[in-house]
Amino acid sequence: MEGLDDPIVKNLINKLKEINWDGFKLYLVGGILEGWRTKDIDICILGNPNATNLFEAMEEARKLGPFDLFYVEVLKSLKDGPFSIAFAKSYDKVHSKAKQRPGEWKDGLFWQQLDFPIKKVINSERVYTKPPLLIHDGTLEF
Repeated sequence: MEGLDDPIVKNLINKLKEINWDGFKLYLVGGILEGWRTKDIDICILGNPNATNLFEAMEEARKLGPFDLFYVEVLKSLKDGPFSIAFAKSYDKVHSKAKQRPGEWKDGLFWQQLDFPIKKVINSERVYTKPPLLIHDGTLEF
């Protein structure tokens, strides 16, 4: 997958938007926005973390394919300088035999801390420049 014009990426994002994300905003972030070849599509989710459909929607999205979904309470620009942010996923390890990642389960989500800039960005010629792209506005649809 490489960039937003990639037909595979377009198809996957359209499928992602078919999931019930009512009450949530979805933002596309990361290398796919930069047009870089990537193995996953990074999505930040904002909204009420206690909503009953959040965990189920995240799990349904994971089944679609290469989505890396993060629930965050605040979206920050990587240009804001060094910062740490709490984020949550619907799982605590990549597969059943993997070690649990550092973090804790709280209210049905696995919360972790991430420091920016990320080490791989520091040691790379690649620098994230694109702001998050809103792909679902959180409107309740009936």
